[in-house]
Amino acid sequence: KYLSLNMDKLQSAFKTQISFLQEHPVWGTLGVLGGLVLLNKFRKGMKGFCKYCCQSEINLKQKYGNGYAIVTGASAGLGKGYAQVLAQKGFDLIIISENEEEINKTAEEIKSQYSVDVIPVTYNFSTPYEFSEYAEIKNAIEGKEISILVNNVGIFGYYDFHSMSTSRILEFLNVNLGSYTFMTRLILPKMLQRTGKSAIINIASTNFEGFTPNRTMYTSSKAYILAFTRSLYEAYKERVDFLSVHPGGMITNMNPGKGSYKLTPTESATSHLKFLGKYRETFGNWKHVMQYTKLYHMTSQKEITRKDRLAFS
Repeated sequence: KYLSLNMDKLQSAFKTQISFLQEHPVWGTLGVLGGLVLLNKFRKGMKGFCKYCCQSEINLKQKYGNGYAIVTGASAGLGKGYAQVLAQKGFDLIIISENEEEINKTAEEIKSQYSVDVIPVTYNFSTPYEFSEYAEIKNAIEGKEISILVNNVGIFGYYDFHSMSTSRILEFLNVNLGSYTFMTRLILPKMLQRTGKSAIINIASTNFEGFTPNRTMYTSSKAYILAFTRSLYEAYKERVDFLSVHPGGMITNMNPGKGSYKLTPTESATSHLKFLGKYRETFGNWKHVMQYTKLYHMTSQKEITRKDRLAFS
């Protein structure tokens, strides 16, 4: 009886709505369009949720073979996180840092924990390429097959651009742009000689759109990395998987405090690697998607189109 009464009420309400739409066709059309817009937003939201929360692991060793994985800036932070995760997945490593003591310590830690070959290389990327031509790195990779390159090294800082010294500007150019460019130029020919696929991961940032004040050199360099990766992807995607990563806050020695959006370096690296070979760009984790969204809406540069913000493909 209760069910019957409720069905009668529903039928009555439905008839009332139909009558209203017949009498007011304009409002009816707007209502339908509004419903379709909401439905489309819900669809996109669910797609994004599934992308970042339901992404499955891939067997990197099976996909990219038995070559070495190179990680720059690997003595701490995200670089060390990548080295640990890749070693856990069975890759031998060539890890690079300017801090000789720390990179040797990291190498010993990883060797003892994962029983893989780890070659530490001490190199300061702030040195202009033409002065050394990455001699120490060339020696380390001589005769070795390279499966994966992770361009991670970078410097960060808050500066008023008008008062930055020439030496500091050149340091940003050499480390944040030069290392990615020349390491890729050095390793890519070796990858193209392999029979199987290889991969190059370039670490950008949620700041890649360059809207944050007092970070002109940092955000500009991250925008370069994004464009650099997109161009390489289009040119070599049949032979090499490229992934541009946009990490947000992480718990590191430079940034030790916890926060709503922060992950550990190993959590970040693990989430990024789930997208390798599937996508061209990623934030890796839903927390960093939220951080980017918050950053974007805090800026005054909202005229940039949604299409230009990130073309995930």
